[in-house]
Amino acid sequence: MRGESEYKSKVDWWIGAVLLLVLGMGIVSLPVGIWYLTMDRVGEGWTFLSMASLMLGVFGLLIWPVRYTLTADTLIIRYGVVRSRLKLETITGVEPSHNPLSAPALSLDRLKITHTGKMGLGLISPVDQGRFMQDLADRCDHLIYADGKVRATDK
Repeated sequence: MRGESEYKSKVDWWIGAVLLLVLGMGIVSLPVGIWYLTMDRVGEGWTFLSMASLMLGVFGLLIWPVRYTLTADTLIIRYGVVRSRLKLETITGVEPSHNPLSAPALSLDRLKITHTGKMGLGLISPVDQGRFMQDLADRCDHLIYADGKVRATDK
């Protein structure tokens, strides 16, 4: 039985820049809001504190970190505090994609995972896509990794 394998999300430079900008704006808004409150400018103070809470909250709750963990029978997709689980037995294929749909992926260099679950497909962006796909296929008797894709075997 194979142990867990964890894969970090690849981060496109421009997505990383936007995320750093959001994080920086959130961090800067905190002391600015507090300063406005100390200057009896309550409206501006609460506006900046609200912006800081929103930016830092979204970043911490939904964006960072993004990781993918393969266990013996599950793919766990973590983004912020959210964890999504996909049973490996439901996966029918994995192939490279550049689909820009919203997904727990910090890059547009993605893998499209097709499965028999509720949504039918998922998008992730592990740094080492080939290693991820080989690791996934090695864990599943019903999958094979060939030609840069994972597909169901003919068994």
